[in-house]
Amino acid sequence: MVDSTNPLDDAFGPEDQEQVAPETKETEQQEAQPVEAEAHAEADAAAQDDAAQEQAQPEPQQRNVRIPLSEHLQEREKRQAAEARAQAVEAQMQALQRQFEAMQRQTAEQAKEPAKTPDWYDDPQAATQQYVAPHIEQMRQTVLYNARLAAGAAYGQDKVMAAQEAFDGALSTGSLDPSEYQRVINAPNPFEAAVKWHEKQVVLQEVGTDPAAYRQRIIEEAMKDPDVRKRILESVQVEARQPASNDRPATTTRLPPSLNSRTAAASSHTGGSSADPGDMFSDAFSGMG
Repeated sequence: MVDSTNPLDDAFGPEDQEQVAPETKETEQQEAQPVEAEAHAEADAAAQDDAAQEQAQPEPQQRNVRIPLSEHLQEREKRQAAEARAQAVEAQMQALQRQFEAMQRQTAEQAKEPAKTPDWYDDPQAATQQYVAPHIEQMRQTVLYNARLAAGAAYGQDKVMAAQEAFDGALSTGSLDPSEYQRVINAPNPFEAAVKWHEKQVVLQEVGTDPAAYRQRIIEEAMKDPDVRKRILESVQVEARQPASNDRPATTTRLPPSLNSRTAAASSHTGGSSADPGDMFSDAFSGMG
């Protein structure tokens, strides 16, 4: 009978076989680990490449949209208006800056050079004016104060204040007539003149330049008032109840006969005898009683 056992198996035996098997497994594991690492590395690299491609990929271009010409023009006008406003603001700022610098220079020059007192011998007129100017200003303020008090006592302080505000407002807006300005300022009492000017302006604003139209408007407004309509109706009824002048009874006044007529009548009856005074008085007062 032939032994089927492999001679090599018999040569090494079971123990040698157990020792060789672990080494083979370790070798296989060591060979498999680099392969797996390379596979993971390739997968990571591929993922990174995909991400980079996604980031680098440009966004799809928007479709060409035609914007109307009117919108282009409006946008250009807005931009031009904004630029014009910016230029205007910049110009104003520069002007203010120049004015401020000029004021600073003027103040500095005035601080450096004190005001010179005019000499009485070199310029007597300027010296006299400088001397009397404070006194004249004080007198002017006193006169204005007294004029204001007098106008307030005559018309009331409220009217004086309202007239002054209206006068100053018209002067600042340029709506004040120069002749009116001179008339009020040069008046003996400017505050009283201002009050009269203000009253005239109020009436002019109320009436307007057409008095007939103003009267018509007043009548129309009055007719809308129930009290006014009632009074008009009562007045018409009273006039209707009164008799007309043609329907009134005529009143006669008996006058005494004249002395000549009385004398002539007596002569015809008595043959020329004088008239009796008692008869004359009787005739005169016969209608009384």
